[in-house]
Amino acid sequence: MTELAMPAGSLQNALISFQNGADAVYFGLRAFSARAGAQNFTLDDYRKLRYFAVKNKKKLYITLNTLVDDSSLSSVFEMLKIINSYGCDGIIVQDFGVVNLIREYFPSLQIHGSTQMAIHTQGGVDALKTLGATRAVLSRELSIEEIKRIKENTNGIELKVFIHGAMCYGFSGLCMASFNILKRSGNQGVCGQICRTYFTERASKKTFYPFSLRDLDCNSLVKELEKIGISSLKVEGRLKGKEFSACVAKYYRGILDNSSKSSDRENALSTFSRDSSSGYLLYSGENHERLNNTQYTGHTGYPVARVIEVKGNRIKLSQNRLNPEDGLLIFQRDTTKDILIPYRFAAKSNRDGWITLPSSINVSKQTDVYLVSKGSIHQKEISENIPLYKREQEIDIKIYDTSISINEIKYEVSVEESIKSSSKLESVFLQSGDAPFTPIINIQNKSSYSLPFINPVQLKAIRRDAYSKIPVKEDKRSYRASNGNKINSVILPNRSLLDSKRAPWNIDGVIIDDIAYITLPAITYDERELFKKIEKRSKQFKRTRIGLNNIGQILFAKQHSEFEYFIDIYLYLTNREAASLFLKEIPNLIGGYLWIERDSFSDWPFIPTIASNYVPPLFISRSCFRHDSMGLSCSNCQKHNSYEVEQNKELYDVFVDHCQTIVWNKKRLDPTP
Repeated sequence: MTELAMPAGSLQNALISFQNGADAVYFGLRAFSARAGAQNFTLDDYRKLRYFAVKNKKKLYITLNTLVDDSSLSSVFEMLKIINSYGCDGIIVQDFGVVNLIREYFPSLQIHGSTQMAIHTQGGVDALKTLGATRAVLSRELSIEEIKRIKENTNGIELKVFIHGAMCYGFSGLCMASFNILKRSGNQGVCGQICRTYFTERASKKTFYPFSLRDLDCNSLVKELEKIGISSLKVEGRLKGKEFSACVAKYYRGILDNSSKSSDRENALSTFSRDSSSGYLLYSGENHERLNNTQYTGHTGYPVARVIEVKGNRIKLSQNRLNPEDGLLIFQRDTTKDILIPYRFAAKSNRDGWITLPSSINVSKQTDVYLVSKGSIHQKEISENIPLYKREQEIDIKIYDTSISINEIKYEVSVEESIKSSSKLESVFLQSGDAPFTPIINIQNKSSYSLPFINPVQLKAIRRDAYSKIPVKEDKRSYRASNGNKINSVILPNRSLLDSKRAPWNIDGVIIDDIAYITLPAITYDERELFKKIEKRSKQFKRTRIGLNNIGQILFAKQHSEFEYFIDIYLYLTNREAASLFLKEIPNLIGGYLWIERDSFSDWPFIPTIASNYVPPLFISRSCFRHDSMGLSCSNCQKHNSYEVEQNKELYDVFVDHCQTIVWNKKRLDPTP
């Protein structure tokens, strides 16, 4: 069965999602979450939800989907110990060092590769599987046909696909705009949403929101994904409120169960939705549905009426079935920019159907009116008075003719043969009462009775006493840097030398000190064709070093041990554990560039090359700037286009090659150390 997985920024949102049809929720604990702005979960919240989920056969996925440096590894290890103690159905991770910790120390935890890993090819899914993952969360930039091809060739690993919510302009995990401009890392959960701010295109002098994508609304396409065999359908929105959780869960539950109503979608969109589309799911290259709304970046809801009469600051709408508590919105066009200014007001009208606006604005007939909140869908809170989930504790019970021992604590008892066909021994000891653990019972009958009987009253007293004395099993391990394989790494060239003119990689190769450096693209839609080109190109050089920029390229390295390899800037060499994992997985690894948001490291198996003064692109996007942002037809497109945009007196190059967009600060060729 295909599950519906909802976001949970709080315990309350999780419970509401379950109440309205979600099969699973995903949430972050109060550290290392890609949504640091969400309320996120305390330990008690987590334990309550774990108890609820086990009892009601629901699934919990914990997000640990940010990049971490060496100084954070001990904290991550302690968090993994807690999760390992109480359990979950999967940990969604981005950092390869975290993957290594889970593989080495917590093998019972299931690894789910985050969309932040930019998993968008068959090779990416296969490589993730070799690392021990059980599920891959695919990039949002894939079409249904591309997803289908991956699914048809995938065995032994589940696939998860986003179906609803906000869409990033840049590939998830590869966006550097927030870090470049604000020094706030999207890869550490504090994205400044540069894509939702306006820029000016210099040639046309047009000021607009060129990098703001419309929200994803998969609608009935979820049935196609279900038919393909996708294991999990994921809704984005850990920062959204409880009405969003209720209405969106109900909306998709209805579609999946063939019981949807037209009002379900309207209710969902009214809680929060920008102008929406099917995203990349129906992406078809040229003349595809425009993915951007360049004029407005906020909550739009859905169109509900039009203005049919205007008298001063009073308006009459084409339909009057609105509730006075409903929130409405109309747009006014900015006279100096190509953007829209929202104007919100209540639907309250007088007996004649006239709505009085709070102030006088220039509204004309036939103006569209949008519904952005419904008073009728206010969601009541659910009681959070839930027992705490307890850690499991093995209880070894041995029964003798005149005694019973509970984890080696011995009690004298009277034992006799049971006159019934079953014994109540196990049921008595399965009751944990006030004990701080959940017992896992193992009974050994060492008595001379085939079905021993002990007075239940006496048994309960023994259980209470024994359980008060049995210590809770604690994981006393602490994190220590691995002493595994070490290599004498190579200090790599200044990273800017490896760029091509329009991209932060170069498959043609750059000759430096008689060595050819080939850097593979972070985004590859036809990886087989790419690898054929690399095999052919590399034969032209005496010595080749290849930079890996995506998880899908690890298997290529395993198949071609004749080359030397290094970890390039987009595979994220974040910490010593990530370095250890890459050493195990990649043959002839000679080193790599340190995560470009950092300039220090410690206790590594090799010395990384620091590239902190390198200026990467702000965005690498599948959205075509020419078509989606500028609104131009694909007819007569030369496939290679260049633009300049400006924001706060900073200039940026926009390169569009075969519909893929790369946005770069013009200062990149002369970075300030």
